[in-house]
Amino acid sequence: MTEETKKDDGIVVVTTASGKAIGIKRPHVLAQYKLVDAIGDSAENRVYLNMCIPLMWVASIDGNPVPQPTTKLQIEGLISRLDEEGITAVSRGIDEHFSRKNEVAAAKK
Repeated sequence: MTEETKKDDGIVVVTTASGKAIGIKRPHVLAQYKLVDAIGDSAENRVYLNMCIPLMWVASIDGNPVPQPTTKLQIEGLISRLDEEGITAVSRGIDEHFSRKNEVAAAKK
């Protein structure tokens, strides 16, 4: 990740080394249930499920809105669009901007 900006709408934009701008936003709790439904039987595989969780946070790619995937094919399409570099940037962005420890630290300022 080379750059990060936070917008007023709660979206944090993380930029990968190759220049892809990925907007991430805390998902509504319902998004997790919808993701499990979209994954289908593969949701029983905890490793696969945990690898897909960061996808719920993706709000945009290069300024274009990204709807929540509703099928396994759409999940795989989003994984392909993000590629390894993008998924890593999303995971780091979640940890850096939305983790509880960072929210507590920000509240103390």
